[in-house]
Amino acid sequence: MQEIVSDGNTIWVYLKDLEEIQIMDAGDESIAGLLDPEVFINEFVDDQFIYAITGENTTNGVVCQLIEFKPTDNASEFAKLRMTVAKSSNDIQKLETFQKDGSRYIIEFEQINLNPSIQNALFTFDIKKYPGVHVEDLRM
Repeated sequence: MQEIVSDGNTIWVYLKDLEEIQIMDAGDESIAGLLDPEVFINEFVDDQFIYAITGENTTNGVVCQLIEFKPTDNASEFAKLRMTVAKSSNDIQKLETFQKDGSRYIIEFEQINLNPSIQNALFTFDIKKYPGVHVEDLRM
């Protein structure tokens, strides 16, 4: 299980099972862009994957399309990706990654709100709340 927090400049990843916090630069990519299937496909995977709509299902009462992505580079760490997208709203419901080493990651989206009214404190990670946890600062 992971807890990921970002303020747009820094990303903190708390790896609960390893009792480790990794700190890294956020980069230039827009998190909101990654949540838009069209932007995700056009900007992030278009050159690296071929993709096709492989079917439909109902996820949490929402009719969804399934999109499978296969890497164009045989050296890719991914065997495939699968995105579940709400047919009516184009919101991503789930993103699954299947890696060649057998690892599988699933990100499920309960709700996407691109303009919420929230406090800035939610976007910072207070390391002091995790005494005894190893901190790995990966920033350049």
